[in-house]
Amino acid sequence: MTWTSSYADQTLSCGSLTLTFTVSDSCGNTAATTSTFTSQDTTGPSFTTPAQNLTVECDGAGNTGDYTNFIANRAGAQAFDVCTLSALNYTVSAPTTGPTTCGSVNVIVTAADSCGNSARSTGRYTVQDSVAPSFINFPTDQTVECDGSGNTAARNAWLSSNAGASASDNCAATAPIVSRQLSVDGTSCARATTYVFTASDSCGNSVNATARFIITDLTPPTFTTEPSDATYECDGNGNQNQIASYLSNNGGARVRDSCTTNVTLTHDFGSQQLLTCTSAAVTFRACDNCGNCDSRSNTITIEDSQPPRFSTFPQNYELPCDADLSESVLGTAVAFDQCAGNLTVNMVEVSQQEPANGDCPGNIIITRTYSAMDACGGSITRDQVITVLGQRGSGPCPPEGCECDGCCPPPAASDCLPVDCEAVACSSAPCQAVQCSCSGVSKEATHTTAARDLDELPQCKPVYIYVNDDDDDSAEVDAAQRTLVSNKPLNLL
Repeated sequence: MTWTSSYADQTLSCGSLTLTFTVSDSCGNTAATTSTFTSQDTTGPSFTTPAQNLTVECDGAGNTGDYTNFIANRAGAQAFDVCTLSALNYTVSAPTTGPTTCGSVNVIVTAADSCGNSARSTGRYTVQDSVAPSFINFPTDQTVECDGSGNTAARNAWLSSNAGASASDNCAATAPIVSRQLSVDGTSCARATTYVFTASDSCGNSVNATARFIITDLTPPTFTTEPSDATYECDGNGNQNQIASYLSNNGGARVRDSCTTNVTLTHDFGSQQLLTCTSAAVTFRACDNCGNCDSRSNTITIEDSQPPRFSTFPQNYELPCDADLSESVLGTAVAFDQCAGNLTVNMVEVSQQEPANGDCPGNIIITRTYSAMDACGGSITRDQVITVLGQRGSGPCPPEGCECDGCCPPPAASDCLPVDCEAVACSSAPCQAVQCSCSGVSKEATHTTAARDLDELPQCKPVYIYVNDDDDDSAEVDAAQRTLVSNKPLNLL
């Protein structure tokens, strides 16, 4: 008998296979029977390489390529099944996109055989950010002038702008910055508050930088009321009380400082005394406790509007021709000024002769003008009048200084005539009138021709002979230049 079956060369991993067995004899008779062959697979695949964990550094662009490759490679998982003759079926369960910044996602890889058995392996995809943010612009110090109230508005504006700082991150689009106060140093003239500015990313990385908010006082005080100049009438004592009051009141100045109330006002006026009309500069200086100062220059003026006065003044006189006319005898003026005290007195003397009265010469009028001026230009002037009477003197007069050419006898002392000979260049003072008794002889007077014998003339009826030499170039005198005054005819040869 011969057995045959319907089995063909085939593989079977799991499931049932129905086989027909046929038996035949040599006569061609057959018989058939069927049988079912069942193969089962209850063991799932196993991962020879489980799904891997992958950590990548954030690239700021979402790390899209890294994530896509990780998913495509099934997180690196490989599985094997002892029964399955065909390829395993892999599925990956993961979010569509991975983290764009620091973060992690699980990737589940499932390997399934054809018998419905499966196995899972989980890998973790992580994006990390190990790089801290960096400052594009570092925070900068800010210095402000003290406003007396802590400069709150300026400080808040500076902090709100992060002191001008900005930061970037390799992973995140922005890196927020926060600040906190660190320390306070300095004095009220320059106080610095240090702040820490921290830039952080979402992954916990941060970077710090510091900057200072500085409040200084570099502004001097302000004169709210300007000091004024001072002018006083001279009191002769330096006006000390008035000046002291003016200085103690700082010339009326008032000052204010925006940062402090501690302001001092000083002046540079020393101990000088202003005794006459004059001016002196004074500087008022306002300084705060930080050494900031401002100043104003003013003037103290002492004026003298009152003119001087004569405390002593000589009287007028009427004197004979031979009287002593010196100031030591007739007196002099003394001038006093309220501001300067005694002043220097100047005297100018002018004399003139009055016209003749008959045969008698006129009186000589001497005017002495006394004047004094103070340092301020105030002045006083007053005249003293001295009348020298044109009459016989009270005593003998010497003939010195009168040279008569060829006089004989030589001039001798005599009672003086009322009027002297005219002064000439050789003699600064007039010659005394003397007689020359040479009769009948022609003489030339070098300077003065003397009068006739005194005994021949009545009192107050002298004879005057004036010889005028206008150019003084020669002793010769033309007849036209002679001026003769006589009470009787005279013969002059």
